[in-house]
This record gives sequence, C-alpha cells and structure tokens, in this order.
Amino acid sequence: MPTRLPLAAVLLLFLLLLLGAAAPTPARGGRVATELLAPGFTASYLLFIDTYGAFLASRSGAFHAVVYNPGQQQERFYLAVLHAPSKTCVWVANRAAPITDRAAPLQLTASGISAEDPNGTTIWSTPPFGEPVAALRLDDHGNLSLLDARNATLWQSFDRPTDSLLSSQRLPAGAFLASAASGSDFSEGAYRLDVTAADAVLTWMGSMYWRLSNDASSTVERSGTVAYMAVNGTGLYLLAADGGVVIQLSLPAAELRVVRLGYDGKLQIQSFASANSSKSPMDGGFVAPSDACALPLSCGALGLCTPKGCTCPPLFAASHDAGCTPSDGSTPLSVSSCGGGGGGSGNNSSPVSYLSFGSGVAYFANKLAPPTVSGGNVSSCQALCTSNCSCRGYFYDDSSLSCYLVKHELGSFMNADSTKGSDKLGYIKVLSSQLSRPSNRRGVRMRGVRRAPGISSSGGSARRRIQRTWCGILTIRTTTSSSLASRQGSRTKRSRT
Repeated sequence: MPTRLPLAAVLLLFLLLLLGAAAPTPARGGRVATELLAPGFTASYLLFIDTYGAFLASRSGAFHAVVYNPGQQQERFYLAVLHAPSKTCVWVANRAAPITDRAAPLQLTASGISAEDPNGTTIWSTPPFGEPVAALRLDDHGNLSLLDARNATLWQSFDRPTDSLLSSQRLPAGAFLASAASGSDFSEGAYRLDVTAADAVLTWMGSMYWRLSNDASSTVERSGTVAYMAVNGTGLYLLAADGGVVIQLSLPAAELRVVRLGYDGKLQIQSFASANSSKSPMDGGFVAPSDACALPLSCGALGLCTPKGCTCPPLFAASHDAGCTPSDGSTPLSVSSCGGGGGGSGNNSSPVSYLSFGSGVAYFANKLAPPTVSGGNVSSCQALCTSNCSCRGYFYDDSSLSCYLVKHELGSFMNADSTKGSDKLGYIKVLSSQLSRPSNRRGVRMRGVRRAPGISSSGGSARRRIQRTWCGILTIRTTTSSSLASRQGSRTKRSRT
C-alpha cells in the first residue's frame, strides 16, 4: 500500500513544486539539502567534494545520501546511504555498476535517478514508473525513496537491501543480504544471509556455516513459517505473517541497530544508543559465528584453523594466496577442471586421486549440513565423489557410516571436536598425473598468515600416523592422547579409486 508523508513534509513538498525548486546544478561545494530534493538536480563526487559526496541529509541529520568512494579510492563511486555519525555505509544503489569518474553525474529527473559514465552512457538507473517523480526523500530511518505528486512511494531503498538491515526495515523470507567483495569494492561478494521459511542462515559459495536457530544466544519461541526478519530496540527477530515471534535474539535496549554482513563473512549487529550518536556503538555488538574457525576462509583455502592460529595440514604447505596447497606439487581439482565445465554429474575429464587429511580434521560446512548419503562404506563415498564433477572432496564418518561431499570452492578446515567421538576421514580430489610421493612432513606453519581472529593460544596435543594406501591415497590419522590407547590395534583403512 502506498505510504503517506506527514503533514509537514507534504507542505515542504508543495512549496518545492510551487516554487519550481528544480534548482540549477550546484557549483563545487554545493549545499547539502534536507530531507527532500526535486527533479532537475545533479550531483557528482567532485561537485560535493567539500562534503565528501554528501548531497542530502535526513531531517535529524542521522543519515546522508552521498556519492561515495569507499576507501578513498578514485575508481569506484556509488550512490549510497550512510549513517552519518558513525560513517557506516548502510545501503548502495549501483553496486554492480559503479561510477568510474568523480566528475560523472548522478541525476534526479522526473523519470527517476540515473548514473552516467564519463562518456554520458547510463550505467545504472531506477526502473520506469507509471507516474512522474516529484521528489527524492531521505527519512530518519535511513530509507531513500522516490515520491509522486500524490506523495505515494514509487521506489525505496528499504525494498532493495544490499549488505545491511536497519531498524524499521524488513527482510522478507526469500530475500537475502549479500556481502561486498571488499572494503573498497561494493560489488556482490561470496557471502549471503538468507531468510528462509524456517530460519536465517549464512552461506559461502552455497555452503552453510551458521544458522540463527543454532546460535547459543537465540531462542526458538514457536514452530511456524517465517515471513520476515526485523531488528528493533530489543533485538533481532524472525516473525510469522501474523507478527508472532518464531525465533528471537534478545539484545540490550538501543534506539538504532545496523545488521551488517561483512566482506569477511561475519554477521555483526551494531547498537547505537541514539540514531544521532557520534560515538562508537554502545557495546561490542553481536557477531556470528562466534567461533572464528567456523568462518569459511578463516585460514584461507585448505588452511587449518587451530586454537593456536593458522597452519597447514600435514603434507600441505603454505601457498602464495594465504592458503595451503599439497606439498608434493599435486593440484587440487577445481570445478572448471571437469570436462563439462563444472556440471553437477558425470565423470571428470581426467583420472583423479585423493589426498587425505586423515581423522581429527573437520570441514566448516559439515557442522550444519546433513550427510549426502548414509549407510555405505568409504569406497562408495569416494565413488560418489568421483562421479560428480562438482565434488571437490569428501569426508567419511566411520562411526555413523555417513558420507559428506565437499562441493563448490574449498575453504578452511578446523580441528575436529574429539569429545564427540567423531572419526571422520577427509579427502580432496587431485589430478592423478601430478600425484607424486610426498615428503613425510608434519604440519607446516603458514608464513605471512595472521592468527585467526578470536582464537586463543591454548591447544591440545595429538599424534599422527602417516601411511600410503594402495591407490596413491594418503591417509593421515590424527589421534588424541585420550583415545590413543584404544586405537593402538586399529589399522588404516584402504580406499580405492
């Protein structure tokens, strides 16, 4: 249903229209307007360089509409909304099509908003409307909207979230937040917060690594279908269509909250005592996942996240891209290596072998995902991976006879929780022609890689046995000291390609 403006805003809009407030293009250092702008307005970063690109403020000044260049780089400029006191970007319009020149215009006309490149070609615009645009409005909730002459909303930023959710904003089931690619590149990154009909989940390249209902701070209030996510002064909520709470995350009272999915995959909730507060967030805020090792790339691709920091698994060495790679020179098979270009099924175009992490190593995505199949043996699990081009490796659980296929891109690994008695063996797919006899080396400390954030310095001891199985598959069993005695007589299982 179209939204209506309060009487004061209606009068201001009427005056703008009556006076023909299509103001001439402002000069460099143009004045920042308050709440409303009429068509005929042009902005660029250069024109508003004295206000760091800000050209429109909400009535209280809590939010600014800006031509924004994150990181002060000069290659990508965005139409964005900032929480002014904290300088936090809470919305971006043209994340897939940034303005590439600080003098290129952003225009407000009766047709909507458009951005141009230096050659005058339109690179982004709002969709066409049935009615002409009468004004652009930025309210004190941080919502940027286009209005017609009857004050009805034609378009609004709250319906098109990017990586953030604000108080008073809803994220419907089926919608998602997508991280930025980096701190200075706001194109869509690899992380998503999806609101489903049952939960809210964080995913990386299609693999889930956090779920709201599993978080220790959340409470499941009732069963039911989730209609939308909302955040307010008391916390974060998943709500049913009737407004009833399905899942809640209670937080200390605050006037403004910003739920933001960072480019590192962390979901953070910043809480401000007031919308106009110029101070830092009132508390440390909520961060998910709470375990730094649960992040998909906590230690880079194929890195091992441990209580002592980042290292490489046995028989792996640090790579140039801050991850790890097999130390024997073999190459993990990528999805693009499949003959069909990465299809979900069918044989790989080249013979493959498997390099094993052994037991004691877990994969982030397996903590929440159900097994791909159950009831088979390790050979059938391996055969299933071999026949699937999108499979990058697999984990097999001896205790439950469960098979977990690792698909999509490969992320980081972590120490398995020995208290749960799990005996998973992990393997990655490598090209057979490149598999040579590896050196009998232990875990390699990754050079130039920082300690994974939030990891303590304490750690447990472990003993490893390395054995080559019949098919060139390396099996490294990691046995904790508490379970060593019970495993003295066990033999390394053989798996065949």
